Amino acid sequence: GVTNYLVFKDNSITPLAELGKDIQTYNVTGLAVNTNYSFQVKAKDAAGNLSAPATVNTTTLAADSTAPTVPSYLHCVHNGQGNIQVEWGTSQDDDSPIDYELSRSSFGSLFTVLKKNTNTYYNEKVSSNGTYTYIVRAIDPSGNASEYKEASITISSL
Repeated sequence: GVTNYLVFKDNSITPLAELGKDIQTYNVTGLAVNTNYSFQVKAKDAAGNLSAPATVNTTTLAADSTAPTVPSYLHCVHNGQGNIQVEWGTSQDDDSPIDYELSRSSFGSLFTVLKKNTNTYYNEKVSSNGTYTYIVRAIDPSGNASEYKEASITISSL
C-alpha cells in the first residue's frame, strides 16, 4: 500500500515535498509568473519503492496588477445616541475576495484604520460632537488597492 506521495518539479531528482498518504494536494510557492512548469507525483510504499510519475504541465499566470474599482458609494448616518452607521457599495475586480479597508478621521486628525475585511458596513459609537470623516478603499488578494471613497458626517447633538 501507499505510505507517502513525493512531489517533484521539472523532473528534479530532489522532491519538493513528501506528503502523507492521505494528503492529495500541495501548494507550490515561489514560482515565476508567465512560466511553464512540469510537476510529477510519485507514490511510495513501505519498502521505499516508487511508482512511475503522474505528470502535469502548467503555466503560471501573469501577476494581477489591476486595482479593484472604487466602492460605488459611501454613506454615513447618525442613528442617535452617538451611533454612526457607515455603509458602502461593492467594488468589482477579477481577483477575489475583495477586502475593504475603512479609516476614520475625527476633528481633523490623521486617518486611523478601523477595519479591514469583506463586509460593506460598519457601526460605531462616538462620544463627542463634531465632524467624522470616513474613507474606504477596496483591496484585492494581490494587494492592489482602489482609490479612496470619502464621506463625512457632522454630529451636533449626541
